[in-house]
Amino acid sequence: MEDFVADTDYWTGSVQWEFTVKSAYELRCGATVCDDGKLWQTIHNYKGLQRIKIFLWLACLGRVLTNSERVRRHLAENANCIVCGALVEDVNHVVRWCPQAIGAWSSVIKLSFLSRFLSMDFKEWVHMNLSDAARMVSNPDNWDLLFGAICWNLWLGRNAVVFDNPLEDRGTVLERSRRLVERCLMAFGTAAPELVVQMRNGATGCTATELKLQQCMAEGWFFANSDAGCRIEDGSATCGGVIRNHEGRWVRGITKFIGVCSALEAEAWGAYMILLVARNLGINRIVLLLDCMEVVRLANLEYLPPGALTIMMYFREILSYDWCIEVHHIDRKRNRLAHDLAKLADGSSLCPIHFPHPPDSFVMSDYANGIG
Repeated sequence: MEDFVADTDYWTGSVQWEFTVKSAYELRCGATVCDDGKLWQTIHNYKGLQRIKIFLWLACLGRVLTNSERVRRHLAENANCIVCGALVEDVNHVVRWCPQAIGAWSSVIKLSFLSRFLSMDFKEWVHMNLSDAARMVSNPDNWDLLFGAICWNLWLGRNAVVFDNPLEDRGTVLERSRRLVERCLMAFGTAAPELVVQMRNGATGCTATELKLQQCMAEGWFFANSDAGCRIEDGSATCGGVIRNHEGRWVRGITKFIGVCSALEAEAWGAYMILLVARNLGINRIVLLLDCMEVVRLANLEYLPPGALTIMMYFREILSYDWCIEVHHIDRKRNRLAHDLAKLADGSSLCPIHFPHPPDSFVMSDYANGIG
């Protein structure tokens, strides 16, 4: 019952609901509560997935292809919401007013603020949730990431119904959104320690823990790190990797110029290549550490989804060989050695370059930061 509080006065002229001379002046001059310049800057600063950032930008422009927008563009004749039957399906309806949206927001917004949360101007609503919504939400930690993830998953859920293409993840909107936030935090290396140590199946695609890695070090496993990078100027990609024993001693390094490809394909190439080297060296117990969580997830799925990259099929095949291997995610900051090896490749040769010893330009003490 703690959400039921006494009525309080607030100023509607500012996002924080506090009176300022500036906000009064803007109202007097006819300015909106959230001017577009601040809104676009707030969306630009969003630290979640790029596709979510673009979705929020298109939503505020009113360019998301909902049924009402498709009617406006003469691509459809019916603007109804297929999910709930509402007469007009615009982006505001999809992410706020549709029953599945209201159900999701009701679980994370304080009950006393839910009505205002659902009735605010749309642009003001997005700006507030990406900048300062602590007063409304039950848990303000990483709210901007969770807000974007919920909006994105509401849109995905709507598309799954419209196009009769059920999502692989059958969790609720909130469950899928929280898993997405966890993956972002792991990728940023800013996850809470308990999240790193207690990574769950489905949340990260693997069951790696720091304790598990320390155990492997004690038992004499080999460790392989892999990374890749794409060059902005021409779209070409390189990959690199390093194999070290349980004491951290260099066993083999490798780098390769791949050519023009996607970032995910380059990451998969790097992982496949370093495992191929390990196999040829006769290593039979190895832990592969990657900072690309998507490759880790695909490596640990029981079956690859339809349309998977060809290189992922080769990668999965080498994982199935008769040897002890584990694929884990690692913080990007602890994967710098593989990253710097990837940068050594150039387009002068398409053959992999092997390093039996660390390159002369590398100061190995700079990489004394634990596994990786």
